[in-house]
Amino acid sequence: KITVFGAMACVADRVVRTKVRRARDAEAEEGPSALTEAMNGKLGSRPVAVDPNTFLVQSETIETAVPELNLTRTAVCAYFSEVMSHYEIKRLKDETLFDWDTFGWMMYVEREKALERVVKQMCAQHLLETGKEWGKLVAGKESEFAYLVRTWPEFAAFRDIIFYWKYFLCTDLRVFPETEGWSLQAAYLTWGVASESEIFGPPSNRGAIFQISAFGEDHLLKTNEPNYRPKPSASGHRYPSAAMATKYTGRAVVRTEDDLLYLRSLPTFEDRLRPSDAEALLSFLTVPYIRMPLMLAFFTSADRVNCLFSETLRSILHAVVLEPGKFLLPGRWHECPQMVPAASAAEAELLATPFGQLLTELACSPKMPLSLSGRLLELALVLANSVTSDTVGVVLFAVRIAVRVESATSLLLRAHAGGIPSSPLLAASLNMSESVLAELRAGKQYLRRLFAEAFQWIDTWLDELKELIKKEATGAQEMGVRQDAQKAKEA
Repeated sequence: KITVFGAMACVADRVVRTKVRRARDAEAEEGPSALTEAMNGKLGSRPVAVDPNTFLVQSETIETAVPELNLTRTAVCAYFSEVMSHYEIKRLKDETLFDWDTFGWMMYVEREKALERVVKQMCAQHLLETGKEWGKLVAGKESEFAYLVRTWPEFAAFRDIIFYWKYFLCTDLRVFPETEGWSLQAAYLTWGVASESEIFGPPSNRGAIFQISAFGEDHLLKTNEPNYRPKPSASGHRYPSAAMATKYTGRAVVRTEDDLLYLRSLPTFEDRLRPSDAEALLSFLTVPYIRMPLMLAFFTSADRVNCLFSETLRSILHAVVLEPGKFLLPGRWHECPQMVPAASAAEAELLATPFGQLLTELACSPKMPLSLSGRLLELALVLANSVTSDTVGVVLFAVRIAVRVESATSLLLRAHAGGIPSSPLLAASLNMSESVLAELRAGKQYLRRLFAEAFQWIDTWLDELKELIKKEATGAQEMGVRQDAQKAKEA
């Protein structure tokens, strides 16, 4: 959801900023919107922009099963980052719009300095006085304050699109309405302004907030538990990554391999790993940039495929393969660290990727992820037997991993052939050589051959399940007949 709404926010921001009425004419509009002028800094003050930082952080740990979503994530991050870089926007000043996520999704009116400046500049074009109640002009709920949203309806549309993007970035899941068959009209947003205590109740009242109603809720950011205020996670992630070593070491914080040396005990992962193996696995998790081939090699060596009977270990490997990781800003796509480990914080920022770990690994060194994911599937298929066996979960997991890798491989090959509209964006970062392309094609064929065997097992399991269902239905029917006969005999 956050990636899709991020794409919508990109389109909306670009439409708001552009001065061209029709793309085919490429002629500037004679009288551009006051919103356009204010956003671009043409009304006597600095430009403003939407800060994507919360999206950058939260999307690091989303397990992206569809590789096209990684391209969309890159486009969203690249667009907003380049806008902020182009206009030299400073965060936490009066130059970033709609910073609700920065201030804990409390929607404080007075914290929106950039929004206040934009509203006042727009209203000044029509000699409209805003005063201290400029927030009510943003809401446009009361007729006497509806001038802004009626004169510039594009402002209301832009406001709502950005709100929904930031709303779905909230890490407190209690703020979301119950899932049910909502109508389209239920999603219409109604804005208002009220005091904090009026909406959330005591104990604190730190000023006026924007009140947004939809889906039958009087305020979308209000939880259903006492205090009623949203409490976002300190990490900035909605779901903590399963590929973090600290998650499995109790209270001990593990950031580097050295931290593991001081642990008195190591997790055994349901007695699936020896201490030495557990130490190796956790040490791999401390190096996110190179952990994927290390982890795949770990589970495809010796008899460690049997360790994947543990759901915890499966979740770790799944996160390692599918999490995109840190985003590399567009201006630094062609830079690389000069020291290992990184000599500075600026150099450490280069340990990131523009299109996610999996796509980058396949585009630069495809042999390891392709061969190892195929080997993992081969080893899992050796374990396959009856549908009632515990091995089914391991086989299906290995199939999912191999399918995700094959899907990302197919996307890279299609992008190279010009079969994807966003391929120029991909080509800007990933220049694949002929040897890499040959390895991608060979690896794809290798995985496809393994899929044929895996699908045979899946068909066999489906047939077994059908037989089991028939037997259970027949047994239940016979049991009912016997019970009826017994009741008749007793009568």
